[in-house]
Amino acid sequence: MSDQANEFHTFNQNVYGGVGGQGGEGGLQGGSGGPGEGPTMSYDVKAEHFIVNNMYIQVVQPDSAQMGHPTSGPDDHNYRIIRDHLRDVMLAQEYTPLGLAELLPILPDNLNVADLRSTRDDASTYVTFMNHSSMEVTLCWINYDGNPIKYWTIGTGEEVKQQTFISHPWIAYCSTGIIAIFFPLSRHSKAIIRLPGELRQFPPETEENLHSGESIISTFVTFVNKTHQTVTGDWIDREGNPINYWTLQAGEEIRQPTYVSHPWVIRDSNSRTIGVFLPRRTESKAVIHLRRSKV
Repeated sequence: MSDQANEFHTFNQNVYGGVGGQGGEGGLQGGSGGPGEGPTMSYDVKAEHFIVNNMYIQVVQPDSAQMGHPTSGPDDHNYRIIRDHLRDVMLAQEYTPLGLAELLPILPDNLNVADLRSTRDDASTYVTFMNHSSMEVTLCWINYDGNPIKYWTIGTGEEVKQQTFISHPWIAYCSTGIIAIFFPLSRHSKAIIRLPGELRQFPPETEENLHSGESIISTFVTFVNKTHQTVTGDWIDREGNPINYWTLQAGEEIRQPTYVSHPWVIRDSNSRTIGVFLPRRTESKAVIHLRRSKV
């Protein structure tokens, strides 16, 4: 996908080594020699500069039209929220130059939803929406007049790849109201939808090298089996060994006492790993689901 100039959180990405070590090659596009320095990542957008672990990032400072928002100026509420949100996306731990970037949701309480608008349609992109929540979720595009246009209804574990534009906001809602608002990136990204208090289900490969830490901060996790099959739950002990605790039939749930540093691995009836959950300090829910495409 080609980058478009001056769009809402659009960037042209350049990666080059700073200055290499003595006699070194200096990275992808760097000179040789000089003191050692980490690689530099430059995002050619507008305005602000950040240094993060030897990576130089110019983070977007969008104007109102680029943010899908009718009012203007850095003192405007939505302007500030979306600007800061873009920084979070760039600097989030899960953001990497390779693979799918993950969109960070904006909660509806933090944004004036009624003021949102789509603006331009000259920078096409894709978002894969993934429903990791316990509820059926509806996805709506916010059009040029600020009206929500329904596109998809996806069940737990379902996902859909949607073509869109980077200045077009999307909302996800369920029977209890709006869950989150998403703003597409200039490249294909993923938007994981969860309700407040629900844990992320990490992919099976996360299981590698897992082990529990100290049993200091106690908590509770309610595991809910939203698959159509029997699953088992294993606690991973201090040595990395799986210890089976329970079996859940389809639709069953169990409230499990545990600790913040104790990972849990969910497996199907053939002992294949479905996902991994990491408890929080506050009581939470782990919605066990199988990934499946809507189309």
